[in-house]
Amino acid sequence: MTGAVFFDFNGVLVDDEAQHCHALQTVLRDEGIILSREEYYAHYLGVDDRAGFVQAYRRANRTLTSAQVQRLVEAKSQLYQQLIRTSLEIVAGAAEFVRAAAERFRLAIVSGALRREVELALTRTGFADRSRRSLRRTTSRSASPIPPAISRRVRRWSSANRSPRASRSRIRCPDSRPRAPPGWRA
Repeated sequence: MTGAVFFDFNGVLVDDEAQHCHALQTVLRDEGIILSREEYYAHYLGVDDRAGFVQAYRRANRTLTSAQVQRLVEAKSQLYQQLIRTSLEIVAGAAEFVRAAAERFRLAIVSGALRREVELALTRTGFADRSRRSLRRTTSRSASPIPPAISRRVRRWSSANRSPRASRSRIRCPDSRPRAPPGWRA
């Protein structure tokens, strides 16, 4: 029996890849690095902001300090938030699925996105208001198929459940092929 559903956020509940692409392209362009839409979808889809900037600088044969990474992530976040305030689409069927799933399961968002971005998008889409139980949100810096944040949440819920099968009775909804465990289809 399934006890919980874990959602990645971007690409699973909201269709915001165009906003992420535009924000990354804009910030990189201001740094003198050109990133095409095709390059974004081929190399940056499913990559968190920090890793994306490191990758872009590496591809451009440029060095990057921790302070620069933080500045770039903040600049992209500000631009992304401006973009989703004016245009943000919910993935087809996601609202209905979340509403129905909330009646039967614990729900959680586990995302590599910045928490403030997830919170803003939840507010803009009404997801937080649509389900009887609010979605729990956990962000992770890991781009691994099963980020540590999911493992922590599963352990916490499993210990509360006390069922020997509890740790195996979860559903994970990844956003894209780079984040899906081997053998999964995203």
